Amino acid sequence: MNITLVDGPIKSSPAFSRFVREKVGGAIARFVGKIDRVRVHVSDANGPKGGIDKVCAIYAIVPGGSAVMVTHAAADYYGAVGAAARRLKTVLGRRLSRR
Repeated sequence: MNITLVDGPIKSSPAFSRFVREKVGGAIARFVGKIDRVRVHVSDANGPKGGIDKVCAIYAIVPGGSAVMVTHAAADYYGAVGAAARRLKTVLGRRLSRR
């Protein structure tokens, strides 16, 4: 499974990259073969102002060109990625079971 992390100006650490691949990979493990690729975007919505502004958006491309996108905002990147990965698992389960 091809999971791409797009972190832009944040410049994530190797440990965070591994965390993203483990969380997202675990969430989509049962859908391997039904998903072409996954892109994980993390960003800081408010910059240095702080607050619940760490955003994770995950895009999963399924065969046939359709896409599934989920987002979650949290106080830290780890929380945002974990929650978005859980949501992706739920949404993909619903979407792919309809086929």
